[in-house]
Amino acid sequence: MNKDSEEKKLLIGFIIDAVIAAASIIAAVIALVVTNAGMGVFVPVLSIVVIAAVLNVVLEAVMLKRADADIDELAVERESAVAANNAKSDFLSNMSHDIRTPLNAIQGMTKIALDHVDDVEQVTSCLNRISVSGHHLLGLINDVLDMSKIESGKMMLNEDRTSIKAVVDDIALITHTQVEEKNQDFDVRIGTLMSNYVFCDGLRLSQIMLNMLSNAVKFTPEGGNIALSVSQTKSNKGEHYVHLVIKVKDDGIGIDPEFGDRIFDSFERVDSKHVNDTQGVGLGMTITKYIVDAMGGLIEFDSELGKGTEFRVDLDFKRMPDDDEEEKTVAEETAVDDSLRGNMVLVAEDNLINMEVAKAILNDRGIQIEWAENGQICVDMFSSHEAGYYAAILMDLRMPVMTGYEAAAKIRYLDREDAATIPIIAMSADAFAEDIRRCIEAGMDDHLSKPIEIDKLMEALHRFIK
Repeated sequence: MNKDSEEKKLLIGFIIDAVIAAASIIAAVIALVVTNAGMGVFVPVLSIVVIAAVLNVVLEAVMLKRADADIDELAVERESAVAANNAKSDFLSNMSHDIRTPLNAIQGMTKIALDHVDDVEQVTSCLNRISVSGHHLLGLINDVLDMSKIESGKMMLNEDRTSIKAVVDDIALITHTQVEEKNQDFDVRIGTLMSNYVFCDGLRLSQIMLNMLSNAVKFTPEGGNIALSVSQTKSNKGEHYVHLVIKVKDDGIGIDPEFGDRIFDSFERVDSKHVNDTQGVGLGMTITKYIVDAMGGLIEFDSELGKGTEFRVDLDFKRMPDDDEEEKTVAEETAVDDSLRGNMVLVAEDNLINMEVAKAILNDRGIQIEWAENGQICVDMFSSHEAGYYAAILMDLRMPVMTGYEAAAKIRYLDREDAATIPIIAMSADAFAEDIRRCIEAGMDDHLSKPIEIDKLMEALHRFIK
């Protein structure tokens, strides 16, 4: 019951009590009048005065009760505000530590590499560590951004045809790198799949698995064991659906029962007395639970302190038709196909360093580029060349003068034969589902999130350049 309802109920109660008290007084006064008729006007006047006095006392009591209720609510709100403030302080402290840790590694390894430029082995080792630290830093930032989207109600699912095997293979590859650093044993099992292809948000499904596995790696000591199993059974939703079961098991430190009640709360982490060198801001499981809930699924866990933990996720997805013939992956095609060499790509990017990165990646593969510093220049350059001059356009979204969205829409409406067909691929740090939808609505063909992964960029170019 809310505050207003409680106050109304309280006020009505007091008014009823006042009416009863007043009625009693009136009845007594009437009795006096009947018994002592000689008192004349004095008795009615006296009754009115007494009733007014009673109502005044009741009103004061109501005001006092309301004041007490306000004080109690203020106390509760203050405690809640203090708790929220403490949570934010802890979060900022953890975030500061966890951001500075990979940044320190990046700066330190860069200095070492510069001091040993002639030592190829040393430089290679430094670059590998810089890459790992960079990926970790990106993961932290993505968690904070995802949480911001969740709290504002803007995180959306981008559902499409998704291969369960491909998702598991990608996650296994990423996790193998993590477990090797801690000499852990990692077992991956794909059980019965009634339909390999399902209709879901593949990126978010990957995120569910990766967050659970990352926790398992973090909280399992060196030499420990981690297992991922994925299987399907019949769905209660009908024959057009499958029930997907994902399990992640480890023999790590386990979860304290007291912490288990808060494991899906924002910014919560296992007490540092158990884990001294664990990075993360305590958002992974919160985000995981939100995604599972958004997909209409269930997440639960079973854990014993000092022996390990098993997380289980249950999801129902709509079946999608499997391909009869084994498909050759784009990555395999890219490895043997040299057909992109000699193509000209227009890169719309306002950041010089990002442009130089794209140029280096494409030039190394025989692809030439021309640079447009904003959306308007991109439209002008495309318009000034004959049809077919550019094989594709790589489009940043946030640029001065004209955004990537506006530039793509203008290009699509140009009166020339290749305006509607030239591949336009977004390359942006705006990487949420609604950003991708906006790109498609503006006329773009695909979206790649920054930092750009070379394999994904080349796959996209192979897919769209004919």
